[in-house]
Order: sequence, then C-alpha cells, then structure tokens
Amino acid sequence: MAASYLIVSRDFWPNSAAIGDGLMCLARTLSKTNKTYVATMSRQNLSELDSLESGGTSSISFHIARPLTNSSSGIFFRVIELIYFSFWLLISLLRSNPSIVYMATNPPLLVPFVVAVYCKIFRKKYVYHVQDIHPEATSLLISIPGFVISTFQAVDTWVLNNAYRVVTLTEDMRVSLQARGVKRDDITLIENPSTVSSSLSQDKVQGVVFSGNAGRLQLMDIVLEAIERYLQADGQLKFCFVGAGVYKGRLFDLARRYQKFSYEGHVDGETALKITSGYRWALLPIMPEVLSYAYPSKIPGYISAGCEIISVTSHETSLAKWVESSGCGKNVEPSVDALIKCFNELNIQSNTSECIISKRLFSTPDTFANDLYKLLKDNK
Repeated sequence: MAASYLIVSRDFWPNSAAIGDGLMCLARTLSKTNKTYVATMSRQNLSELDSLESGGTSSISFHIARPLTNSSSGIFFRVIELIYFSFWLLISLLRSNPSIVYMATNPPLLVPFVVAVYCKIFRKKYVYHVQDIHPEATSLLISIPGFVISTFQAVDTWVLNNAYRVVTLTEDMRVSLQARGVKRDDITLIENPSTVSSSLSQDKVQGVVFSGNAGRLQLMDIVLEAIERYLQADGQLKFCFVGAGVYKGRLFDLARRYQKFSYEGHVDGETALKITSGYRWALLPIMPEVLSYAYPSKIPGYISAGCEIISVTSHETSLAKWVESSGCGKNVEPSVDALIKCFNELNIQSNTSECIISKRLFSTPDTFANDLYKLLKDNK
C-alpha cells in the first residue's frame, strides 16, 4: 500500500513567503503519487486557491484551523493558540491516518510532542524540521523557571531521538541539539529558501529598512537609540520599519518626530518585500546568544529584495562571518556608537540588487522542496 503524508505547519502558502511556497511545492510533488494532507492555520480557503492555480487538478487535502493571533499578539494568546492547534492537529492525525508526518517547530514543543506520541502509538514515522530550538530560544525572551526548561528540553529531546529524520538550519544549531542530548549523527542541514520578487524596486532610496518583529531579541533598544541620535545629529539616511512587536509604540513615536523615519506597521509578506526592495540597506540585528538556537528568517527576504545587509551582532558569530565572507553586506558590533559610525560611513553602491541576486545565496522553494522530498521518500 502506498504511503500517505501529512505536512504540519502553522504558516503555509500563500501567506508565508519562500518557506510556505516550498512546503506547497513539496505537497504538490508528493500528491502526484501519494495521498497528501496539509494541516495548517489560515483565514483563506486554501483548497479553492490551490484548485484555481492548478486548474482543478490538485489532489491535496487541506485541514485548516482558523488563527487566533497575529504577529503583535501577546504570549498568553499565543499559548492559547498553541494548545488549540495541538488538539485540532490530533483530530487531523486521526482523520487522515498518515504513514509519514512532516512537522516543523511552527509552533514548537507541544505540536511536535503530539505528533511523536501519535506516531509512537500507531507505529508511524515523522520528520522533525527544527527551525528554532525550544525552549532555549524562548528562554532568551522571557523568564522561565529552570525546572520548566529542563522538563521541556527532556520532552523535546525524546521527540528528536525518536524521529525518523531530523533537519535543522545551521551547523551551530546541530551542535546545540547534540550538546543537549540528541543522540544521533545523521541530522540533516537544509537552508531556508528565498524567492526573487518580480516587482523589485530599481530606484533604491539611500536609506535603511528593517522588516520583521521589533523585539528584545532584535536589539531594538540599541538600534532605535542609535537611529535617534543619528537623526538628531542631522544624519541624511532615511529609515523605514515594517512589522509589529513590543517596540511598535516607540516606532510610532519616532515616525511622528522625525521626517526621515517612517513606520509602516504590520503588512502582508508581499507588501513587506516590495517596501524592503525600495531601500539600499537592510538591518539585521540579533542577540549573539540566539544564533545557537535559531537563524534569522528575514535573511532570504532581504536577499530577495536586493538589499545589502547590515547585521548587528558579535563579530565572532557565524552570522557575522557569513555576511562579510559572502559579500552581501557588513557586520557591526551591537553598540550605539558602532551603529552611528556605520550609518555615517554608508555610501550608495551601484547595481547592488543585481549583484546580490545573481549570487543565488539561498536555495529556491523548488530546491528546498526537493531536498525534503528526498528525505520523506527515503523511508527504508
């Protein structure tokens, strides 16, 4: 009997650029020869959208839960949504009875545990794609008691050790998993994909854009103080922030007080990419400690938009070394004075977007899907 597949991801096509496209490509490829299900959250009728795009030939079965939160929702509502999605997923698993489940840390901890327990009881297989390592990444953002962290680590390590395949993003993340107690040397590295927008802005503003969550892990306290001091000193660069986060109040205030600072708020992925592509440089600030447990998801979007990247993190991190060795930007130490100095030194460089995009620094959604397809199909 042919294997059946279930793809589990809270974010999916068409709202999740690049990764969502890649997972949709994976679903379509699997559905050509196998029964394929997708469990996700969406406010759209994905079956109808997929049918329209495929000319009515799609055979993917969608199990869709309605989201309860957005990017600006607090931790309490996110936990409620996690519990809701986990129970809903269990029903989807029982309905679809898949042979192999693909899941990512989206959302983390509880959803992978539900899948692992289901697969253990019913003797199924699952592929665990670790996009972020939790609870470690979460504990950098909020205070969690030590015994709770230890419990979550033990549970997630059990899930990882019982997975049919484990996938993560970087060598640093693989080392972190193994240091935690994941007893396997076959962890596969698959980089996240990027897409090239067909509507890239050709006339870039001499300015800096930030697109994504504006939170503590993104060093917003340092970044915003540096920008304000730079603008107070009559700096000529323009700044644009796109997205939500705990610092949105201060972003609104800066936009109100400075003509060269704009805040677009939370927008959809396509609009964010279009806005980002209009700027020469893109800010990528992140706490150095985070890089052992996660990798900035906005990198492929910045590359797609044809921006030069200004990473703000320790020079010793893998991110800083990659940004400078790849030729796609520069790294700045996370301090207010270093950032102000960087802003003062920035110069317009011609043909930046064409140069960066032609390097194809990340895989495409098709390549991403093909790498996952091989893992899922290699079920010996």
